Amino acid sequence: VPSRSCNVRLAAFNDGGGGALERASSSLDNAFGKLNLADKYDITLTGLCSKILDSNTTSYGGALEALEDPLLLLQEMTSKNIGPSTRATRSLLDSTASLSDVEAMALTMSTVARSQRRLKAYGKTFVDLRKVKVEDGVELPEDDRSTEILAASSYLFLLGLAFLRNALGGVDPFYDPLPSNLFIDSTLLTLLADNIYAVAKFLSGLTDKVPSLPEVPEGSPVGRGELTKTLTRGLGRLTSGDTERECRSEAAALVTAYKLGLPCYAFRSNGLEAAALIRSSGTEASNVDDLSGESGIIKVLIWTYAPVAEEEMRFEQLVVSDPREGRGLWKRLNKIGLGCGDEREEKLCKFALTKARDIVRSEKASIDGVAERLIGGAATVG
Repeated sequence: VPSRSCNVRLAAFNDGGGGALERASSSLDNAFGKLNLADKYDITLTGLCSKILDSNTTSYGGALEALEDPLLLLQEMTSKNIGPSTRATRSLLDSTASLSDVEAMALTMSTVARSQRRLKAYGKTFVDLRKVKVEDGVELPEDDRSTEILAASSYLFLLGLAFLRNALGGVDPFYDPLPSNLFIDSTLLTLLADNIYAVAKFLSGLTDKVPSLPEVPEGSPVGRGELTKTLTRGLGRLTSGDTERECRSEAAALVTAYKLGLPCYAFRSNGLEAAALIRSSGTEASNVDDLSGESGIIKVLIWTYAPVAEEEMRFEQLVVSDPREGRGLWKRLNKIGLGCGDEREEKLCKFALTKARDIVRSEKASIDGVAERLIGGAATVG
């Protein structure tokens, strides 16, 4: 049963057929009327974007349908020479990114770019293809993460079996198919044999009486530390969870794509997404500029190599980024008839990595700023 005070409030609300509601509406109209036209547009645009963030694409039937009202309002603002505020622009970009649709992002970016000098740095980095020469480009980093992870996983599995045998006990070592001491001893001997040259060279350096050792032949299965390197790299991949590394790689991809004018800047770079972007671009129904030419493909390649450039410049091992994404992109493009031959494709991959490094170096301050916000958890696309 409602209390007396509650009944009084309900009576006040219902007085005169909803007088309180009418008074509230009148107060809202009065407050809204005191704002200038630009503020009214700004508040309405921010509210529409917040509605998209609080719902999902299926509520509207699609990403472009969801953005119809905000973009129409923005176009009306542009026609009246009213530019959106920084807050409203951020809300619009955040709501568009939440829809995970490149076409929608391209339409939003082009609409915002036309409104009062916003997004001045978007697409301002020029890539001069006339300077692409055979000798251009750095060597692509080698990456054999599948072998490294397989080696590390196998080692951990066998090590676990060895310790499980010790824990259970009561097994005759003569009949035990995997005696723990045999496994551990053989592992230590293998690692010693794999690094014997480094050990011997270190010992020979302690005295002048020992002659210098010859180099181990290239491709030798042991002695050069390759097995140990593979194992330690694999263990590093399995145990790594470096937030800073991940955030810096994502920040490099975002800033690079933004500077190149790619609407996919808000999404994580990979060969599959890059191929889908190129394939869908340039059609009548697409809002994305044609990227199927060599200049467009190079831009997308630079985007895929940006995380590689950032990570290799700061860390010794590539863990988050994958240098194979560029070649993977060409494999997908060859299937739809956009390839240009293995030699040319390899050269363009090297050129793209070189340009990615240049952009990452020149935009260091921007990448550091975005990375810090990502690490702190306070970053949004806007």
